Amino acid sequence: MKKSIITFCVLALVTLALVGCVDLDEGKAKKAGEAFIKSIYTVDEKEVADFSVPVPPTITEEGPKGEENYKKQSDAFIETMKSIDKNIIDLMTKEGYEEASRNQFNVVSTKICASNNYTAQITDVVLGGNLYEGFVDTDKVRYLYVAELDFMSYDGKTILADTVKGGVELVKEDDKWKVCSLDIIKFPKLYK
Repeated sequence: MKKSIITFCVLALVTLALVGCVDLDEGKAKKAGEAFIKSIYTVDEKEVADFSVPVPPTITEEGPKGEENYKKQSDAFIETMKSIDKNIIDLMTKEGYEEASRNQFNVVSTKICASNNYTAQITDVVLGGNLYEGFVDTDKVRYLYVAELDFMSYDGKTILADTVKGGVELVKEDDKWKVCSLDIIKFPKLYK
């Protein structure tokens, strides 16, 4: 009887330790997701200024001179994107970043702020529960999120409060949680 009680206690402690590790690890995933959401929707004046710098004119001439202008234009655009994305690159997987770049999720907030002379600040982020919880064969977590934003005019006189909703998926890469996918379900009104 004593052995069965001791065995039961040991199993209970091991189970609690494993559950605690999973919760702790998922807490790290949530923090990484929140950091990413804050980075992608927060737009400061420097990002707007960087985005607003005109790229060299589009090529109209033929031949080697045209190729040189194209390279200058392409390089300038890449530098602008790197400047805007500096806060999110380390938070994403390579494939996730490439997808965000193709869909332009990484610059949509900056583009809207630049065209409306605003900056954007996250005031609150709420992530729901892991949608993949209980799935046996997954190494990913996915959360739905709601983020509250304030869009502020440069003079500080106008503040527009709004909400964005979406989903963020993370995978563990090199012992860190990184975003591999972002979905936007509801855009802020200013984005339309």
